[in-house]
Amino acid sequence: MLGHGPFNDEQYGYQTLIDNVSLLTPALLDKINQIVVSAGHDLVKKKAGEPLRGRCDSFAVETNVHFPTDINLLYDAMRKVVTLTAQLCDGHGFSDWRQHAYNVRHLKPA
Repeated sequence: MLGHGPFNDEQYGYQTLIDNVSLLTPALLDKINQIVVSAGHDLVKKKAGEPLRGRCDSFAVETNVHFPTDINLLYDAMRKVVTLTAQLCDGHGFSDWRQHAYNVRHLKPA
């Protein structure tokens, strides 16, 4: 949302983020939504006046989804960071993360 890439060193203070998030009013979010929808219509390049038609299909499946508490979200994030770092190291020939599966298993106590 800040327009930075993954390797940007820019850091923002907590108060700066709070101040800027409070500027996202419903009117501004609606304006952003209109710009995004307009860009999507330009990308599809329909003829002028021709409606854009879409179709969606959905169904419900019973599943065991845990309530996203802070500790569960933190665990999910750390698990993914360890896994992706191991894949990146493996792709570049580093053996430093060879025990990543063990580390993931021990992130969360039983």
